[in-house]
Amino acid sequence: MTDRLLIHLGDCKTGTTAIQNVLKTGAWSAEGLSWTYPVDPERLHNCNLASCLYKPKMKKFRGPRWKKVNRRLKRSDADLGILSGEWFEFVDPALLDRILRRWIPDLAEEARLIAYVRPHAERVLSSFQERTKLGQYNGSLAAFHERVLEHGRFLYAPRLRKWREVFGDRYEVRPMVRDRLKDGDVVRDFLDHAAGGRPVELDEAAAAGKSANESLSVQDLAWLRALHRSRTLPPQVGRRAARALQSGGRTGDKLRMDAALLETVRKAYLADARALDAEFFGGEAEGPMVGAFERAAETAVEAPQDLSPERWYSPDELSRLDALSEAFEAGAEELRRVKKQLRRAGGGEDTGEEDGLGPDSDED
Repeated sequence: MTDRLLIHLGDCKTGTTAIQNVLKTGAWSAEGLSWTYPVDPERLHNCNLASCLYKPKMKKFRGPRWKKVNRRLKRSDADLGILSGEWFEFVDPALLDRILRRWIPDLAEEARLIAYVRPHAERVLSSFQERTKLGQYNGSLAAFHERVLEHGRFLYAPRLRKWREVFGDRYEVRPMVRDRLKDGDVVRDFLDHAAGGRPVELDEAAAAGKSANESLSVQDLAWLRALHRSRTLPPQVGRRAARALQSGGRTGDKLRMDAALLETVRKAYLADARALDAEFFGGEAEGPMVGAFERAAETAVEAPQDLSPERWYSPDELSRLDALSEAFEAGAEELRRVKKQLRRAGGGEDTGEEDGLGPDSDED
């Protein structure tokens, strides 16, 4: 039986893919520590454990999924079991506590949890980029800010307080701020936490995929907008297209917030940033979350950047992109049909969720 359990909760857009790549490839070690990362062979993360806790249509999978991970932890004699999924950000902590006590009772009482939160302006920017990449949003950055503010998505303090109320000092939250991370790197920071301060060896070559979610340029985002705008393509199409654009080595303009919008964002989230610094990050008057607004101001641009495809691509290029989009749509539909047939034949879960082909397979 695994001795201890560590759950990495995200948040989204805090280097989770980088951490999960290292865990999946086994690209790290710590002297005197054995560990296990119980994920299915085709998956990078444990987001399926989270999705069945907050998506009503997935509730029926709670028992099977959590029993399965418990069996894997029981079969292992590792010192540490690690679960990682950024979708835990959307889970009710009291529900997770009940689930752990029911389905992983041997480890629930002393399970530790860690989460990272990205400064507010950076989170708005990175989430806007993600939604644009996946074809889930086609408006302006300013309108996106208003949209997420209305829903309170990036007002962190109320949510983090709930986690601390349930799990106490077993819950740790870290600011996604370079000078607050070990060696300025979220992967090394997480591994240091997992290893309990033991020296960590990281195989950089094996972990080469850890920067898989690097930022896209303005020109790349315009290209992706053209790809998505006339059709509803599965999120996985946007992910793979984005990776192809990144691997091509094209240079472009970095996506940045304009100064006027940054001031609007600062006013909207300043009280929340102060609460985080006071309650979670050392009690400093001007801690990492408040200070992040000043750092963002250093790179702000004067005017909003133009992400319209027509600004960057010719009519011929856009026509070819539309044809490519049509081909992607047909290919995705065929793949979805085949996957459903295979799942039904094999008795698996026919949800469409884990392959990125479902309509709500990405929440950020």
